[in-house]
Amino acid sequence: MHHAVRRTGQSATISIIALTVLFIILMLLYPPESYESAEKFISEFKIHDIMPAIPGLLIVLASLPLFAAMYFYASSERRIPALTGVLFGTGYLVCCGTGYFSQIGMTTRFLNESDKDVISEYIMSNHGSFVYAIDNLGYMFLSLSFIAFSGIFSQHGLQSWIKTVFVIYGIAGLIGTVGYITHYPLLENLLILSVIPYLTGIVLLFVEFSKAREYN
Repeated sequence: MHHAVRRTGQSATISIIALTVLFIILMLLYPPESYESAEKFISEFKIHDIMPAIPGLLIVLASLPLFAAMYFYASSERRIPALTGVLFGTGYLVCCGTGYFSQIGMTTRFLNESDKDVISEYIMSNHGSFVYAIDNLGYMFLSLSFIAFSGIFSQHGLQSWIKTVFVIYGIAGLIGTVGYITHYPLLENLLILSVIPYLTGIVLLFVEFSKAREYN
């Protein structure tokens, strides 16, 4: 493995692991509140309502070099699934990046302006909002990306574990998307639980990048 690919993969996976743990901690400390209306959100808003969106946005940014590293990690005969993973991953970057950035940006713009008609579409806890829909679309793209990237790994050793975990995460994420579309909470919650195989896959990927032989 080229040293640049190895180091990029290591840096990206470490960043994502740390940021995901921080995201989980913030979600546990400040669980999303359900606001009945935009007026209630504006009157009761606290800065910790958007705290999880900050590591969420940084995870999205850290995913870009990770996708690039996985593409160049793939052997020449597996570049098609790798490129497919990058393209689906780009959809995740755009959708979830937009969602998280909107959550952060709305507090310094729309909240001060008290524009209730606008702000209602950017409240993540409002499951009928635009930003909640685009967030689900983004994670659907990420699920498809992981399924595509699973094709670059072999059926042996550590790579077989990475392949399996990537597929599990992808399927769980897609089921969560179906739950969102059908408004079936039990399935929709799988999107939250899918963080377990996601984080497991990233950790295994860090090990894979770390143990790979490096060349210039």
